[in-house]
Amino acid sequence: MDGFPGEELKAILILVFLAAAGIVSLLVASSNTGLSVTPAVKTIGLSTPVTVHLTNAHGVRRVDAYLEQNGARYPVYAESQPSTWILSSRREPPRSVTFEAGKSRAPNLKDGKARLVIEAVSNDLRASTTVNATDVDVAAAIYAAKQAAPGWRALSFDDRAAIFLKAAELLAGPWRATV
Repeated sequence: MDGFPGEELKAILILVFLAAAGIVSLLVASSNTGLSVTPAVKTIGLSTPVTVHLTNAHGVRRVDAYLEQNGARYPVYAESQPSTWILSSRREPPRSVTFEAGKSRAPNLKDGKARLVIEAVSNDLRASTTVNATDVDVAAAIYAAKQAAPGWRALSFDDRAAIFLKAAELLAGPWRATV
């Protein structure tokens, strides 16, 4: 039975089955990347700190963050690490990344609506990408306040008091639930 093709075919099928089982087990051992931004970012100013919490037992290979506005993409953060073999990077603890987003990092950003997008690529066999996208308002509040300060100082005490009283009236009344 030396040249019997059935035995060779059995050996090849067993090797193919073992290879497929190995690949499937590596894919099953892969895990999704947990990505959260806390506290939630609602407004981007001149320089707004953003903290991203990342969890993946195999680690995170790459983190990119950018602001999208009117079809333009403004990168605000990028970090990458070399890829490591799946078994050598098991049980990496969760970690946090903090970066600055805003007009200081993206000078062409305009006041108005934008989208903060954060992408994380896992360090496992699948190299899966997890995305967190949040709608934000771009407001250069500090700049606007500095521009308004001379006019505010020029107002009399009575005029300033009237503005605060009107604001208190609105907050106690119809705008209470909105604000």
